[in-house]
Amino acid sequence: MRALRVTLVGCEALRRAGARAYLGYRLLDDGRIEHVLVRGRRRAVRIRVRCDDCVLGRLLKASALVSMPVIVEGRLVRFLVLETREVERLLRESGDRVVSVEPVEVDDLVLTERQRRVLRLAADGGGLSPSRIAARLGVTRQAAQKLLRAALRKVSALLA
Repeated sequence: MRALRVTLVGCEALRRAGARAYLGYRLLDDGRIEHVLVRGRRRAVRIRVRCDDCVLGRLLKASALVSMPVIVEGRLVRFLVLETREVERLLRESGDRVVSVEPVEVDDLVLTERQRRVLRLAADGGGLSPSRIAARLGVTRQAAQKLLRAALRKVSALLA
């Protein structure tokens, strides 16, 4: 199974909001979508829009997002979505709103248990020192470096 890293030109509502970051979304019963955004310094806002022509809204209804959308340069929206025929059709129909589409193997996004443990160790104040991680895991420094690199590569890919 593959995912697609999609970069779109954001809809007018997202651009007008002056969003810096994307926190989430919710599909509403009346067909609208609620975007939860960060605007300015630490100010979360909810924008409810009917997304009939919004590529992101149509993709949300047609497939599963693998990652939370990220706002890039204040006008682009980037995210990972599972590759399906419906998604491919929607992207083809969306024309110039689609900036780029890159395939990503789902296996390249899934952290192993050891990779999760390395990231938890680093996040819990152990630092990213391969020597410290190696000592805590009982592996060589080289093995710790390899685990850490693989884990960070996958997390980076998930951040779109």
